[in-house]
Amino acid sequence: MKSFKQAARGSARALLVGLVAAAALAGCGGGSEPIEPFAPTRLVAFGDETSVLTSDGRKYSVNALNSISNAVDCSSNPLWIQLLANRYGMVFPQCNPSNLAAPQGRIMATVGAKVDDARAQLDRYLASDVLTEHTLVTLYVGTNDILGLYAQYPAQSEADLMRAAGDAGRQLGELAVRMMRTGGRTLVVSLPDVGATPFAIQERNNRPPVREGLNRAQFLTALTVSFNTELYRALGALNDGRLGALVLGDDMSTSVTKFPAQYGLSDVLNPACQAAVSLPNCSTGTLIGGATVTTYLWADDRHLGPVGHSTLGNLALSRVLRNPL
Repeated sequence: MKSFKQAARGSARALLVGLVAAAALAGCGGGSEPIEPFAPTRLVAFGDETSVLTSDGRKYSVNALNSISNAVDCSSNPLWIQLLANRYGMVFPQCNPSNLAAPQGRIMATVGAKVDDARAQLDRYLASDVLTEHTLVTLYVGTNDILGLYAQYPAQSEADLMRAAGDAGRQLGELAVRMMRTGGRTLVVSLPDVGATPFAIQERNNRPPVREGLNRAQFLTALTVSFNTELYRALGALNDGRLGALVLGDDMSTSVTKFPAQYGLSDVLNPACQAAVSLPNCSTGTLIGGATVTTYLWADDRHLGPVGHSTLGNLALSRVLRNPL
């Protein structure tokens, strides 16, 4: 049986074959129904601060500033969920510059959230609302789980922490499956490599290795791999793209860090924001010398900047457009 990740990579080819076959049947007078593009009427975002807009529209990334008023321009440097929402004419109440009467985007994600918190977010949502086949659900969480586990080393052993990372990934997969079966068309993001963050680079340079052949950045990568492996396994039963899709955040981070020039990036190792400015207060006016939002991957030592969000958002959109959902 193919893994969910293999299915995600092969879904475009499978869908193309299906469309060709359908066209052939139609040409022969067949009665097959055309595949209608998924057109969500709502978007609900679950997870951590990667999917959070504050009440005044600030992001845990690099905020754009209005060239005249110097106030935060929430619609520029969009989060990945904003890119998805924009594709379908939706906005979030936290960033509604046109003052639409009924914004159809809703953010349940919270700052610092781990997998357990995302589960609680879903419970809170379902206590007063529903997910339907017209709801696009996004689920991005796990970085805080990995960082929390890493902070327990060496009080907890490498082996125990690896198992705990896998357990967190499995629980995320189970949560995604629950969302799909509840009714929402769910995009779940596999975790980008925490071992490639500026935080991991700093830990590698400033802390002793976990053991011979395993430095701190490599350990964070290993924890991420354990998390994602169990996520894929938990999703394996629902790999046909009808109820949801896997967004390969791990592949994205590997590609961006190995081939930064292809993304217009010149720095994938250092934060663009000044160290003294904590998120969500970083803006284009508080970057380090020489940094720009188009050339630096990271906002701070663990959060993506605008290029990272646009890359993830476009990847997520391609998953929506290439799956029946």
